[in-house]
Amino acid sequence: MIAIDIGNSRIKWAHFIHGERQSGGVSEYSSAKLEQYLDDLQIPLEYGRVFISLVAAEELKARLGSYLDGRGCSDYEFVAVKTQMLGITCVYKQPEKFGVDRWLAMIAGYYHESRAENEALCVLDCGTAITLDFVDAKGRHLGGWIMPGYRTMIHSLAMNTARLEIEQRPTVADRSGLADNTADAIDGGVSKLLMHGLSSMIEEQSTQIGAQVCCLVTGGDADWLFEGLYKKLGSHCIHEPYLVLQGIERVSRESRRIKHK
Repeated sequence: MIAIDIGNSRIKWAHFIHGERQSGGVSEYSSAKLEQYLDDLQIPLEYGRVFISLVAAEELKARLGSYLDGRGCSDYEFVAVKTQMLGITCVYKQPEKFGVDRWLAMIAGYYHESRAENEALCVLDCGTAITLDFVDAKGRHLGGWIMPGYRTMIHSLAMNTARLEIEQRPTVADRSGLADNTADAIDGGVSKLLMHGLSSMIEEQSTQIGAQVCCLVTGGDADWLFEGLYKKLGSHCIHEPYLVLQGIERVSRESRRIKHK
């Protein structure tokens, strides 16, 4: 099957066979040229049923459907959030208002090989927005938080500060020392704010839950954020770049199971 994840700023895809990722790709994109970016990614739509996670603007759903139909792909499905699925219960009273990418990441994280059966789960998705979601050891979603991501913070600062040129370039996740120039001061300040804030929030929630928390870090900024978080949280913090795609794959298996009952 083919899994496609279309977020606010990036498209990711993967080809799975028997649960194993065979190939894939990722690209930043603009909604105005969605079809061109999809073409450039060269997604092998002929390799089986297509399952899609879409959190971008709703108008893209119709365009994506037309794109797939136009390339002879009629066997596709947009994944939706449900109150309960695969042992996970969504805490939102209106599940349709919960981000499908967050839902899929939780499903994949709950069944991740690194999470022990008695551990709670934290999914930290670091992209345009940063989301944290917590799931207890029994699969009950406890809720989460949403905040601006690194680039969103940088962009907001540039838009609202006169005579300020900012280079978006996260370098060291936990920069030590004070900066002696504006670019490093901004990079270091935002990086530290995220690093210390996120680790504190995860540790605080672990205490509230009363259980060890397995933290899975995913998203576009996950690689450099993970480095600093690992220093603070230790071996219970794991970088998993394909978490949403893995969630799509697991949901696709459940869909096939139900279909063939």
